Amino acid sequence: MPAGHLDRPFSPEERVACQRAYVRHQGLIRTLGRQFCQRYPQLDQGVIFSCIDVAFLKAFRAYDEKKGKFSTILASFARGAIRHYIRDHHELVHVPWRQRAVVEQAKRMLNEGHPVSRVVAELKIERTLLVQIIGLDRVATTRYEEDESLCHRPTPMELLETGPG
Repeated sequence: MPAGHLDRPFSPEERVACQRAYVRHQGLIRTLGRQFCQRYPQLDQGVIFSCIDVAFLKAFRAYDEKKGKFSTILASFARGAIRHYIRDHHELVHVPWRQRAVVEQAKRMLNEGHPVSRVVAELKIERTLLVQIIGLDRVATTRYEEDESLCHRPTPMELLETGPG
């Protein structure tokens, strides 16, 4: 197989076979969607299912009965597509627990009206680090809430009809 699984458009026969397989595997797609929605709650469900759809097309092309189950291949491609989306949109995949705890505790204390000097003293961190952590948290949250655009990659139907680029 060439470099990419979607490097050429689907033939009419492949398109029909892919559509039938997509209908046949709806349960698997929904199950993966629910799992990824729980794993990545910061992402919109539409984004997750769009990534799974693109992964489905790649998995359909890559699938070989002799090499394993379709569900395994689809899950792997879906996980990769979602991680690519997160990377492309500068979202964090994993924040260390200590940093999450500091952010949450600092937010709580600031919301309760404690002065910054007390928050810094109690959490035993530098003021600049506190400002940076809280600032990054606000920027990421605001950016995600304001950014309604979906992944810049083509939709599954666009890939079926034209192929990439």
